[in-house]
Amino acid sequence: MDEKNNSYYIPTIDEFHVGFEYEKLEYSVDITDIPNIHYEEVIRQIKTGNTSIPYKRDWVKKVFNASSYHRVMRLYSPFRGKDEPDDANTSLRVKYLDREDIESLGFMWDRHNTAPEWYFYKDKQYTLKWYTGANEGILIERNGMFIFYGSIKNKSELKVLLKQLNIC
Repeated sequence: MDEKNNSYYIPTIDEFHVGFEYEKLEYSVDITDIPNIHYEEVIRQIKTGNTSIPYKRDWVKKVFNASSYHRVMRLYSPFRGKDEPDDANTSLRVKYLDREDIESLGFMWDRHNTAPEWYFYKDKQYTLKWYTGANEGILIERNGMFIFYGSIKNKSELKVLLKQLNIC
C-alpha cells in the first residue's frame, strides 16, 4: 500500500468535534515504591525532563467528547503555565486515512486493485475509489453515479461524510 511518509499528523483545533478520533501521548509510572510523592508531581517532573524515576510513554487512542473538551483545548492555549510543558505539537496526533480505516466503516476492499487506485465496495450499490500518490483523493459512487470527489485526511472526516451522504 502506498503509505504517506509519516502516517500521523498534528491536528488543528478546528478539526475537533464530538466523535473525532485522535491519539494522546500519556505518561505512566509505578509510584508504589516511592513514598511521600504525589503522582501529579511525578508526571510534571517527567514532562519537564527533571526526573530519574522510570516511566512509560504511550500513544493512547481517544475519541473527543464533552468531557475531554477542556483537556484538549488547554493544549492549544497560549496561556498554559510553565509547569505545563505539553502542547498540541508534542502530545496529540491523528492517523492519516488508510485501508483499515475504510474497511472498518463497512467497505470491502477489492483485492484485484492496488495503488494508486484502491477499490472498495459496500452494499452492492456504493463504490469508494481511494486514489493515492500524486492524484490523492476519494471518489464515491452510488449505482455508478458520482456523489463525492475530494480529499479526506482521516477516518473521522470520512465517517462524517458518509453520514452526510446517508451511507452509514
